[in-house]
Amino acid sequence: MAELQAVAAAGEVARLALGAIIFLKKVADADEIAKEVNARVSRLKQVLDSTRVLLEARLENGVVQTNSADRQTEENIIECIEACRSLLKGIETKVGGFNAAASRTTLLARFKLACRHSGINKIQTDIEARISALQTDLSLLQL
Repeated sequence: MAELQAVAAAGEVARLALGAIIFLKKVADADEIAKEVNARVSRLKQVLDSTRVLLEARLENGVVQTNSADRQTEENIIECIEACRSLLKGIETKVGGFNAAASRTTLLARFKLACRHSGINKIQTDIEARISALQTDLSLLQL
């Protein structure tokens, strides 16, 4: 019986060690994670701004909405843009204070970013779902 407990304990120690190695890898890669996140946020903001401008131009040019479905689609697009902007602010908040360009980023900042990494991934997944819905709505309006 003691042998089984020892094997189980060894397995648990190995699992904890693996988790620690993965976490420390994230700490070591904090600069790259921050750069990648900031670049993605910047690109997505540009896409959202361009989409908003296109939709506003469509409305200003008096494109006739032939049915209520077009109006609903336009409202969905506006809603998706606002939701994505809100999610992007959430990512900026989580990465906030981490300066990937600084030559010496504090160890504490690296640990904070590594701890927030899973939250950033969840927000990224939420944004991807919103972007997918936005693409569908945009294709319906042929923008």
